[in-house]
Amino acid sequence: MDAIAVTIATAGSHVGVAPLGTSLTNEQAAHLGRLGVDPIVATDADLAGQVAAERDFWLLTPYGLDPGYAQFPEGLDPADMLALRGPTRLREALVGARPLAEVLVEERLANLPPARAIPAAAQVVAARPSAQWAAGTDQISSRLQASMATVRRALHSAVTEWNHDPRKAVQKPLQNITEVRVRLAAAATRPPQERWAPLAAELDPRLVRQGDWPALASLMRDAQSQGYDVAAAARTLVADEPLGEFPAQDLRYRLVARLDVDIDASPQGTSTPDSSTGAARERKQPAPAGPRPPGRRH
Repeated sequence: MDAIAVTIATAGSHVGVAPLGTSLTNEQAAHLGRLGVDPIVATDADLAGQVAAERDFWLLTPYGLDPGYAQFPEGLDPADMLALRGPTRLREALVGARPLAEVLVEERLANLPPARAIPAAAQVVAARPSAQWAAGTDQISSRLQASMATVRRALHSAVTEWNHDPRKAVQKPLQNITEVRVRLAAAATRPPQERWAPLAAELDPRLVRQGDWPALASLMRDAQSQGYDVAAAARTLVADEPLGEFPAQDLRYRLVARLDVDIDASPQGTSTPDSSTGAARERKQPAPAGPRPPGRRH
């Protein structure tokens, strides 16, 4: 049903392909590689789906593919999106798909200590086309405050291994899928203030010191659970205009103004009063003056 939903919602501009459940096979990956079109991984928005997307990346990349990743609201798959949100929302999720490699790199930078995160993230970057290597090294260096020389050495080592034998190079990350599952499960249980602290430190170190930080972190969690790429939206908003005197409140206003977040649909009913009532009030108020850049990548 998911594959049919994709084809229907996009009027054939995207064609849904369904493996056996979430178990993409090496033979199927090889067939996709012969098509020469980068696929979009559209797994369910849950832990099993995230793990399946990780596995799909390492099966597809040896065949020269650079897969994308469609992010859906928590608990929904493509068929649910079509039935509950309509074809436009499903089509937007597919058109706005970001590179799956970026998702994997973010996971490693957020959940591993720097000494392990650098080579693990470089391994992901090395599997991508060479035109993406510079952006990948910049992302790792800036997020971890690591020297570019250190990151480039890690990338050089990973690229050398990849060029020697891509199928052999993916065996280790495929064997480490269980470790990734454990990290993802642990990350999902962290309080929002802790989970979103690395992004906050990257955007503006003042954010976590503000009284509005818990409410902002809760809003970020809610928006992420509803299928928004919060990190990309926040980076775009801050890059367009630096945050003001009260950065946590400022960014919260901007995110509420830009993203259509349903504050009554938080996962497991965990919204705090700060996040729900504060966001509700803000949605009734005019947004701060200034341009509103896209919150999702298209």
